[in-house]
Parts: sequence; C-alpha cells; structure tokens
Amino acid sequence: MGKGAIEGIVYDANYDRVASISENSTQLWRVKWPELVPILPSPFVSEGYGKCIQFHDQGASVVMYYLDTHEW
Repeated sequence: MGKGAIEGIVYDANYDRVASISENSTQLWRVKWPELVPILPSPFVSEGYGKCIQFHDQGASVVMYYLDTHEW
C-alpha cells in the first residue's frame, strides 16, 4: 500500500474483492481466504488526495473520490 493512512476501504460481495484508498494511492485485492491477493501489479497512484472509494454497478465499477490540492 502507499504512504499515509487508509482513508477508505470497501468490500464487494459480488466478486469477492476489497478496495482501499489512501492519501496518494488505491489498491484492489481479490479475497482468497485467508489471503488478499493484489489485482493490480502495483497501487494506482494519484496526485490528488484520496478520500473515499466505492463499488458500483453490482461490483463491476470502482469509483474513487479525491480532493484537489491545487499544488500541481
């Protein structure tokens, strides 16, 4: 996972996945009990400040919410 505290974590029961968002990165995992297997080879990194993450479309889509820091 990236640097900073996790701002949001969500579970999708349709596809048995977990997604998390932190200050600067997002990661997706597949649940293979007792482990979480990363879906992405490395976390998705953003210049925004990650605040919230949700699954939509019965788990087919992931929506990430960021704050704009205006420091780019």
